[in-house]
Amino acid sequence: LKASRASALAIDERRLVELHGLLQECDALEAVFTVGNAPDGPLMRDFDMAMAQAMESHPATDAARPRSTDVAIESYRFHTDNLEAVSRTHEALLRDSAQTAERLKLMEEDRGICSIPLGHRDGATAIVAAMTAGSRIVIPARFDARRYWELVAAQRATWLALVPTQFLDLHYAGLPATDAHKSVRVIAVAGTSVTDKTRGEFAERFGVEVVAQEPA
Repeated sequence: LKASRASALAIDERRLVELHGLLQECDALEAVFTVGNAPDGPLMRDFDMAMAQAMESHPATDAARPRSTDVAIESYRFHTDNLEAVSRTHEALLRDSAQTAERLKLMEEDRGICSIPLGHRDGATAIVAAMTAGSRIVIPARFDARRYWELVAAQRATWLALVPTQFLDLHYAGLPATDAHKSVRVIAVAGTSVTDKTRGEFAERFGVEVVAQEPA
């Protein structure tokens, strides 16, 4: 939040509690839109109410529709010691997402689980890739390696999107005793920090294709 210099934050009630006492460090914030009960405070706004009021006062018109060259999203690449901002236009986001959907061979009947943080550029790409293919995608509240395969089995997921640390957690933990991985045919791993050798070992052990989701 501090690195982005964001002027507004949209967040659910539970995560807002986790940030209690930290928001004051984000001096660029002008408004916090809360899904759920909005606590009292000069920055706090009710998200649903704000959206309803905005739609009533600013109905969509052709003139207001974004151009392909407009910035659609600003996300981040994560480095060891900092965050690198990545601004992408609507055109670039759709292009990256279409390429990802093609590489993963996504179809309407697919169901993915995206555990990549939504602030990460590859998290945004994975979500729009699923939408491009007309398929479903599940976004868990957080990654829990101990119960991850339970989630996969419950959702009957056919593909997964993970950051390297998440992927390595699953790799070193080994096969789930319940064969919960059997529905998965492909895993997209953000970036290129996982070696070809490690991806190959995982693919052989789990019987799942592993694709590096390389930044454009």
